[in-house]
Amino acid sequence: MNYQFGVVSRDPKFMATWLTPLVGGSDRQGSDGCRLERRPNAALGMRADSRHRHESDSTYPIALACGKVLTFDGRLDNRLELIVALDEELNQVAGKASAPAIDGTTRDTPDHSIALAAWLRWKDAAVEHLIGDFAFALYDEASESVSLVRDFAGTRPLYFVREMRGVLWASDLAGLTKLTNLSSEVSDEYIASYLILDEDVGRTPYRNIRCVPPGSLVRAGHDGERIRRYWTITSTREIHYKCDADYEEHLFHLLRESIRVRLRSTGPAVCELSGGVDSSSIVCIADRLHSEGLVGDYVRTASYIWDGSPGSDERKYVHEVEKMRKIQGLHVFDDEILSWTREVSHTVVPNPMHCLPGTNRADAEYLK
Repeated sequence: MNYQFGVVSRDPKFMATWLTPLVGGSDRQGSDGCRLERRPNAALGMRADSRHRHESDSTYPIALACGKVLTFDGRLDNRLELIVALDEELNQVAGKASAPAIDGTTRDTPDHSIALAAWLRWKDAAVEHLIGDFAFALYDEASESVSLVRDFAGTRPLYFVREMRGVLWASDLAGLTKLTNLSSEVSDEYIASYLILDEDVGRTPYRNIRCVPPGSLVRAGHDGERIRRYWTITSTREIHYKCDADYEEHLFHLLRESIRVRLRSTGPAVCELSGGVDSSSIVCIADRLHSEGLVGDYVRTASYIWDGSPGSDERKYVHEVEKMRKIQGLHVFDDEILSWTREVSHTVVPNPMHCLPGTNRADAEYLK
């Protein structure tokens, strides 16, 4: 996951003071070093992770002569559709045409270039044309404002602070909490929503630090801020088929596509295999995609084994899937999970549905 951050301010002292902790804000995200793009009244930075298949030759952040600067974290699933529609804008961004490839991807076209090309075409309405898992920040030098965007599900985090002297943001709370005047006050509203299992997606545990809500665009600058919700789950569109088999076929197609697009990686992907219907289906479909040559590598699996809780021990189901695949997965035992959680240092936004906050981070460290 990429770590992105930035500051917009007309106060040079504010810029210098607040940029330093943001640059070193997260040692957990990104593996390719930190890159910074400066403008007279702004600075945007990125610590990129180029394991994504289409990002290995990318330059972060990406800046245009017209004064727009973009940092992008995530994945676009409707790449081909966008590239066909944005040929002229992509040439403006990349300086060359990108030819569609047979497998539905394109050569030499990073996702962040597509996102920026979409913005050049549709302005802030571009967010309604992007499908995938993403969060990005786009600075416009002419208006001295930044647009902060998250996808409809909010899978990639993005936090921000707006003060009289400027705006700052980061994709990890660690950078913002290093600024002690921001992390000193706890949000009573967040605590209340946490305790009743009704989390406010726009709040964080800190009163002065807010979160870009999922499916929203936050535009912030010297003249204020505006939050626009561009996606909601309510929809009047209905699908009608003549028979149940057509619904089944459509669902299976969507499931295959959702798995395929998530396997665009330069390295092996790991799937948590619990032995249940959901994870077993994902692993088996991923295997079929690999056998059909639609993904580059087979999926590795990791399964939690709860020796201390026989009622939660689903090894027999895990073994059935492993037996069918003829591939032994990684088995992680409960005492190992607890020891990782204690050892790994991290900053998190608590989730009331997770009894072991930070476990996912510990898993990632182990799987390395």
